[in-house]
Amino acid sequence: MSNNNNKRFILTADVGGTHTTVGLVALEKGRFTIVAKEPFETAALNGIEEALLSARPRMQDHLDGAAIEGCCISCAGPVRDNRCALSNASWDIDGPDVEKKTGLPTMLVNDFIAVGYSLPLLDESDRAQLTPLPHPDGSLPQAMKDPTGLMVRAVLGAGTGLGVGYLVEDNGRYFGLPSEGGHADFAPFDEETDAFHEFLQRRIGAAPGTELFVSGQGISNIWQFFRRTGRISDSDVSENVCLAEIDALEPADRPSLISQFADSDERCADIMRLFVRMYGKYASNLALIFLPGGGFFLAGGIAAKNERWFLAENLFMRHFVSNYKDLVRPVLDTIPVYIIKEYSISLLGAANAFISRTASQEEKQ
Repeated sequence: MSNNNNKRFILTADVGGTHTTVGLVALEKGRFTIVAKEPFETAALNGIEEALLSARPRMQDHLDGAAIEGCCISCAGPVRDNRCALSNASWDIDGPDVEKKTGLPTMLVNDFIAVGYSLPLLDESDRAQLTPLPHPDGSLPQAMKDPTGLMVRAVLGAGTGLGVGYLVEDNGRYFGLPSEGGHADFAPFDEETDAFHEFLQRRIGAAPGTELFVSGQGISNIWQFFRRTGRISDSDVSENVCLAEIDALEPADRPSLISQFADSDERCADIMRLFVRMYGKYASNLALIFLPGGGFFLAGGIAAKNERWFLAENLFMRHFVSNYKDLVRPVLDTIPVYIIKEYSISLLGAANAFISRTASQEEKQ
């Protein structure tokens, strides 16, 4: 991050399968601040240029006479040659085309690279930003560097899809790295998840990726699994107004209502418990791959909005620290785990990514 005391402005955007947000981020004295933002429905846009060009004029008053330095777009999909094929939207993003239309140097980053770059900006003591998840023994491990002196942070986020990313810190320099780990095959770990895995494999005719288990899609898929196997029967639906309301919805619209009714309906509660168990186990798998001594962070709206299900009976953390090998469990016991509650982190992370990567490119020159 720059230590420049002059205020600098970056136009940022976070493009997801459901929502797109355009933001203006200021950097002053090493601190990033969102000074303006504007939300859009992704499905209502013809492309990101429409959102940027619509929001930018309304952000001019916040510039204090300064110019916007560049544009960084956080994209839910793989980025190649400054272009992104979006995973859950009907249009793609072409960085050079955006640059031509906006007149701003434009950088595209994967959405979980943007989240990764936001992690050093979060205050671990601020409960409005982060909720630490206690380990089953009640401990809250502290962040630590690896034996080489690097600080590694990992992030996993279930929303419309499932995102994975990680950030490596080396003496104050940050390197965000991409991942498509959300599409890795899911490994069932008990009878219930084995039956669920078999159900999805028969339905799609291939080995299902983890995104189909741990995401909004996953919650909807659990509902369909319960319906097909009789755990939620036709008579249950006909006799229960809440279940009937969920059943009448399109699959994409069911997760929020399942979560809403889970406090009063045991079948919806069972769906949320299964979801959290799978989330915890997959997070554990990733933690063993990345060894994120700097912290494992849960992003995305589902964890933030359903924090109670992650904390109840240590359900998430009991699955996070579980492992067949006794020598491995102590490794998991040392990793701090947090739920990210700050919804605008991708805008901050995109600005940090732009500043950090621009500085690295200038150093190379």
